[in-house]
Amino acid sequence: MYFRNNWCASCAVFDLKVPDIVELYSCRASMFIISCTWFTSMCLDTAARRAFMAFKVKDSPTLIFVEVKDGAPVRELRVVGALSLSELKKYILANLHMQPCKRAARGRGGRAAGTGPAH
Repeated sequence: MYFRNNWCASCAVFDLKVPDIVELYSCRASMFIISCTWFTSMCLDTAARRAFMAFKVKDSPTLIFVEVKDGAPVRELRVVGALSLSELKKYILANLHMQPCKRAARGRGGRAAGTGPAH
C-alpha cells in the first residue's frame, strides 16, 4: 500500500516511481494507493482516512508491505520516505525476498532495455 498526501512534495517525487514499481512487482503483489489531502486532518475520503488511521501512518510517503498467507496477514513491513528505485528494490529483496518480475526487464516505451531507439 502506498500512502500519499496531495500536499506532500516528497510524494510528488515518489509518484513518478510508482509506474516502475508496479511494473517490477505486479506479477507478485498488488499495489493500492491511499491518498488524502493532508493526512487524516484534511481527508475527505472516509475509506482513505480510516486506512491512514488503521495503519497508523504519520509520515509520507509511506509504503506498507503486507505479506499474506492463506488469506491472513502474517507480516508487515514499512518504508517511510522517498527511496530511490534501486534502494527500494534492495529493501524488498533483503526483507521480503521478492525478486522483480521477469517481464520487468523492459524499458520505458515497451522496448526491451538496451535494444536501441524505437522507430
